[in-house]
Amino acid sequence: MTTDSLLTLKLSEGYAFADLKLRRCAADEIDLDMDLFRFSL
Repeated sequence: MTTDSLLTLKLSEGYAFADLKLRRCAADEIDLDMDLFRFSL
């Protein structure tokens, strides 16, 4: 039986993801690939 899970990623203020890829490696593993950048207002 599988259940859905919620994944929450929190960043410091002024930062954002330019690209986020999520890949399941195994039943109990995931791989996150992301580019993090800082923006100015």
